[in-house]
Amino acid sequence: MRTLILTLETVGDEWDALDEETRKVLSSWIMRGVYTDAEQASLTKQVVDRLRFSPYTGKVLALSLFDISLQTGVVYHTLRSMPDEYVWQGSVYKYKTEYELLENFWEGISQYERIVTFHGERIHISFLEMRSIAQRIRPSSVFSRSPFVSSGEISHLDLASVYGRGRRGRVSLRVVASGMGVIPENFPESESEREGEATDHILDPLLISIQHDTFRIKGLFDVWQSYIGPEAE
Repeated sequence: MRTLILTLETVGDEWDALDEETRKVLSSWIMRGVYTDAEQASLTKQVVDRLRFSPYTGKVLALSLFDISLQTGVVYHTLRSMPDEYVWQGSVYKYKTEYELLENFWEGISQYERIVTFHGERIHISFLEMRSIAQRIRPSSVFSRSPFVSSGEISHLDLASVYGRGRRGRVSLRVVASGMGVIPENFPESESEREGEATDHILDPLLISIQHDTFRIKGLFDVWQSYIGPEAE
């Protein structure tokens, strides 16, 4: 089954760029309370920091995709400070506008039978779908939790549901990966790094972080495949 690992990084809109009515709705609960100026500023910052979690007040910053069969990855990002294309740790980093990023995603996803995410069902997939619609791009694939899908559907394995069984609240990818022995120190290095070339200094820390999260998901998928899933021996 051709499988793609997917993880997402988002960024909130600038607070001052939001229209006045939206700012009022988002911060009205602060205005109704009795707070000092310092407390009000701190609470407003919390609101601003959470803008990235909604597709209506945030955008896609980076989308990391890793093909299990080919063992190759690509990270689409919207950071203008990065080169248009760059290779690091076996992944190709490509600058795109959000529109181009989303368009490329829907064009390429039809090649796959299964996607693997961590919190994808609750967060990533719906965010991609709503941002696509906001950009007037029609989502071209349907994702199903069932491993048995009909024509036009793609099976979606959300590992947060697998490793979060029996737990209350949101389970952390980094905590689960650490507990399963999937840690960044074990991630593969690129040829240039093995030869001693310094390559990570031009990468934005967010891009390094999303690639490490991709490898965490890959490691947890390998564990699932070997010990939990229907293909486990």
